[in-house]
Amino acid sequence: MDGAQFAALAPALSASWLAEAPDELHRRRTGSLVSADLSGFTAMSERLASLGKEGAERLTEIVNGCFDTLISIAGSEGGDVLKFGGDALLIWFEGDDGAERSARASVRMQAAIGKPRFAKLGLKMSVGAHHGDFDLFLVGEPEWRELVLLGAPVSRTVELESAAEAGQVLVSKELADLLPEHWRSKKTAGGVLLDQDAVPRQRRTGRELAPVPGEPGLVAPKLREEVSALASLGGEHRIASIVFLEVLGTDASLEQTGPEEFARGLDALVRSAQALRSGTSVQFLYTDVIADGVKLIATAGAPVSTTNDDESALRYAVDIVHGDPLRRLKGGVNSGRIFAGFLGSASRYTYTVMGDPVNLSARLMAHAEPGQVVVSTDVVQRSRARVSARELPPFLVKGKSKPVTAVVVDDVTETLQSPLAANDLPLVGREQELAELRSVVGQVADGRGCAVEILGEAGVGKSRLIAEIATDERLFQQVNVECQPYHSNTAYAAAKVVLRRLVGIPYSASAARAGELLARTVGRVRPTLLPMLPLLAAPLDAEVAPTPEADAIATDFVLARTHEAVVDLLTVMVGTPTLFLVEDAYYADPASAALFSALASRISGQPWLLIATNRPSSALLLTGVETVRRMNLEPLDEAAAVALAAAALHHDAGDEHRANALSAVADRAGGNPLFVLELMQAVRDGVATEDLPESVERIVAERLDRLGAVDRTLLRYAAVVGARFDTELLDLVLTSTGQRASDPHIWDGLGDLVERDGEHHVRFRHVLYRDVAYEGLPFGRRGRLHQRVGELIEASSQASDVALLAEHFFRAGDYERTWRYSVAAGDRAWEQLAVSEAAVAYERALKVRRWVRGLTPYVVARVSEARGDVMERSADYPEADVAYKAASRLVGDDPVRGARLLRKRGVLRERAGKYSAALRWYDRGRDLVAATDEPWLDAPLLVAAAGVMHRMGRTEDQADLARLGIEHAVRGGDKDAEAHASLVLQTALTHAGDVSDVSYGERALELFTETGNVLYQGTALNNLGVAQYFSGDWNAASEHYQDAADRYQRCGDRSLLAMARNNAGEILSDQGRTDEAVLLFEQAIETWSAAGYPLGCGLAEANLGRALVRDGQNAAGLAALQRALEKLTEIKSELFVVETRIRIVEGLLLGGHTELAAAALDEVAELVVAGGGFPGSDAFVARLRSWLARQTERDEDAVAHAREAITLAEKADVRFERTISLHGLAELTRDRALAKEADTELAALGVVRLPALPIPL
Repeated sequence: MDGAQFAALAPALSASWLAEAPDELHRRRTGSLVSADLSGFTAMSERLASLGKEGAERLTEIVNGCFDTLISIAGSEGGDVLKFGGDALLIWFEGDDGAERSARASVRMQAAIGKPRFAKLGLKMSVGAHHGDFDLFLVGEPEWRELVLLGAPVSRTVELESAAEAGQVLVSKELADLLPEHWRSKKTAGGVLLDQDAVPRQRRTGRELAPVPGEPGLVAPKLREEVSALASLGGEHRIASIVFLEVLGTDASLEQTGPEEFARGLDALVRSAQALRSGTSVQFLYTDVIADGVKLIATAGAPVSTTNDDESALRYAVDIVHGDPLRRLKGGVNSGRIFAGFLGSASRYTYTVMGDPVNLSARLMAHAEPGQVVVSTDVVQRSRARVSARELPPFLVKGKSKPVTAVVVDDVTETLQSPLAANDLPLVGREQELAELRSVVGQVADGRGCAVEILGEAGVGKSRLIAEIATDERLFQQVNVECQPYHSNTAYAAAKVVLRRLVGIPYSASAARAGELLARTVGRVRPTLLPMLPLLAAPLDAEVAPTPEADAIATDFVLARTHEAVVDLLTVMVGTPTLFLVEDAYYADPASAALFSALASRISGQPWLLIATNRPSSALLLTGVETVRRMNLEPLDEAAAVALAAAALHHDAGDEHRANALSAVADRAGGNPLFVLELMQAVRDGVATEDLPESVERIVAERLDRLGAVDRTLLRYAAVVGARFDTELLDLVLTSTGQRASDPHIWDGLGDLVERDGEHHVRFRHVLYRDVAYEGLPFGRRGRLHQRVGELIEASSQASDVALLAEHFFRAGDYERTWRYSVAAGDRAWEQLAVSEAAVAYERALKVRRWVRGLTPYVVARVSEARGDVMERSADYPEADVAYKAASRLVGDDPVRGARLLRKRGVLRERAGKYSAALRWYDRGRDLVAATDEPWLDAPLLVAAAGVMHRMGRTEDQADLARLGIEHAVRGGDKDAEAHASLVLQTALTHAGDVSDVSYGERALELFTETGNVLYQGTALNNLGVAQYFSGDWNAASEHYQDAADRYQRCGDRSLLAMARNNAGEILSDQGRTDEAVLLFEQAIETWSAAGYPLGCGLAEANLGRALVRDGQNAAGLAALQRALEKLTEIKSELFVVETRIRIVEGLLLGGHTELAAAALDEVAELVVAGGGFPGSDAFVARLRSWLARQTERDEDAVAHAREAITLAEKADVRFERTISLHGLAELTRDRALAKEADTELAALGVVRLPALPIPL
């Protein structure tokens, strides 16, 4: 950070003061003070809040645009900007001549804000100004002084600005008296309005603000480290907690005590605000002026963060407010996503935070009474400390349409019991570590103590692992302490929690009371230690009288003797197996750390287990102890992470599509268990997959913030290039920073975040590290970086990577290039059957089309239709319809394209079970084609209509339409349509009972192979498998189903893949392999439910129900069959309605519900006689009549019906139905030859178990 930056970050007045008299706390100076407040930002910020993070950044840009102009004008009149108040400036004009200069500057500033550039944004400004003797204070720590303005003249200035209306300049009488009379307009109750037309707007006299050397002592130490890097970035997006504090009544206090004494009190207040940041992420930012008071603003999480920002901010506010004996202070605390950066101009700026959470924090403070801290409910809930608070009724605040919820915090205490991360999810991937810890517990139970330090990054599962052994019955008690950053510099803060609990002293007891209880306890259990009582008192924060023995110990030996005394006391007080748990040991204060190490060194002969959790990169807690076991927890491997994700979703990871989604989450989480769980929670909550959960972002941001600002900036730039990046390319991006990514040493200190991947490439170890680094970048900066990267790639050997180019130019806002490369990427992905990638590319292209010049409707229609095809393949039917509809509007009167889109939209209705609607769409398409010179082009529409007839059970109509479709397709030379028609005709013949003739199916497969239509090769194979299923060639059917599934998977069609697996499950169900079948059916139901495909859901539910009733799970099976019947009836799929009703009868018989079965069987038999059902339905009915007769002890009828079933099955060539009836007949007749034949057939079919029919004894 150079001198110019220091100078710009502080008022010139402060810099000259510090140079002249660094020890002077107070000065009284004569001059004019101007308060200029921009209005319109509240409404603007509310509008921009809908943009989220980008809104806060955009607001900052607009404010800076205004401030740049205003500061330039003020500086030209010698004005010194003392304070930035969000959307306000406080400007000082030194000396008696400051009155005229302040007036001219105010009028010129008003004129600038009135120009169209700002007026069109709805911005206006009110100005108040006063002239007099002002009390100024330069207070705070010597290395960081803060300028504070207080007193009646300051209040007068603020009040004048508040009284001024937008567009006015209202000055005090004292200032007006120093101005030319014609500059004054009229007097008001509050002051004198200036006649802005009369005041000269061009500077004629006056003086420029003299430059002064920069003073580091006016800038916060942490900000000195960050400012250069932040300046190159333009700011950062962060999650932070914001603290607003306010003290009122200062005017009278200053008057009563005098400036010197008041300065000492103010100095103490500011020092406390600065000092309380120690050990935490809390950063005191600045003070601001208010009428009769002063406001203090601090943050936790900006410019750096920890994982405890909420708690640190909460403690900070409570300690300062409650630490004021006069109870004059009040505070407000809120947290959320903010933009942290610089407010002002190049010549004068300040570091600040902007965004909706900042505004709300100020509103909460305004709602507080003196002595109170009002905190948003979310902050308290996230804090791990124990909070004593009173809930407030929801209340409305400016800028919020809904009431906010908040509490008044009375006290914040330690977390005495650390909340171990036990939950109902299984512990996965930690089997070896858990076995080792359980072995250690056994050792401790035998009286051989042990110390273990578990190392791992946040979220890796340290607490979760410990939770598994914490409840082990061999451990009689446990004492936990969670080390806090807020107390990392407070001696024995962590040890106090542990020791007070073990000795029986309440944590809240005063030091005096603790001393009494300690003396009593030691006298009772170890009187020989009473002479060492003062040594014992220190780590317990107790007050006891000194003893000669303790006083006689040389200083160099006090620490060792204290440790000995503590261990000696614990030896007699803790005689049962006990777990001492020290969590987050990297926050342990040095005194506690030394005590815990001493405990570990003397633990071997005691029944104690001491476990400390720590970061790999932090100093070890249990140092100097050779016997300490150290356990490094690495991220979970992929299989364990996927298993955890599946458990979190309460779903089997075996479902391939779900497994892909789970694998994607596990991969993004980098094996971190907490990240896996938080990302899965986001999935359940419907959060966009690219959005980061706050909990994850906080943890990773804290890890990044452990780096220096320069290294963090390097990673943010690298994140723009990608998760894996070319260092030579990054060099070209980093030219403005002076860093060289190709220098191998630059990455040496970043090894736990990135790793080398070849000679010229580096990659982030976790995708989330890249994501969080990237998300911190301002939108404006990242856009410019993406443009630069895109252009560099475009000119390189990587120019063929159109998907990568589309990504960079989209994020850069270069929409013409985005369109060009996105369409190319979508086409390439679609050709390669990469469905997800094609969907992203086409959607991006369509998103930017309105900003691309020269696109014709047909060009856009082609892309929109392609997106519809992709979404249909992905089983996202609503989105597919949106895309097809958009394309239809663009093709105009083109009959061929219009008919094609009508067919595709009809298919979507068919998938939704709206068969009549689908037929209407197909008829509309045929009408369009009929009006052309080539009416036979309606072949695809005829095929589609034939498919609907199949769903409706109208097999003859299906066959007729399919034959007509073949005729038209052949005439038009449309092989694809001919193949589709042949496919549908094959299905019609199969369901009409002709399962042996598969010539049309084979012809369809031949044509689809010839045209290269992989998807419908799968459908042809699937339908051939159906024919083979009925004929009993189950091995061939299974092979065809698998071949079909392979093609569907290759094409990314989830719905059809589910169909192939559903069919495969039907064979498994018939074979008695119920568990395998049920898994496939449940997966199919999930896929089709998500797609909104009721026919598929009905078919899979029917198969599931049949499998369950055959397995003896009668109630569950019948319930599934009933759900299937309702779905299929609703969509009028008569063919499958009949099939399902027959299966319900079978389920009733297998459940012993004879009377219900008899009535239902008669009804369904009539439907079958009338021509309903599928191949072998009549044989199925005959078999059920045989079963019914057998259950009602009519064996002769049972035999007759069984023989009838066999005959009908042979006629229909349905092998399994014949075999199961043959098996029943053999049981009835006790015919060994029939039994042998049935067993042989069952073995050939692979049947391992038949359903057990309840038979009366």
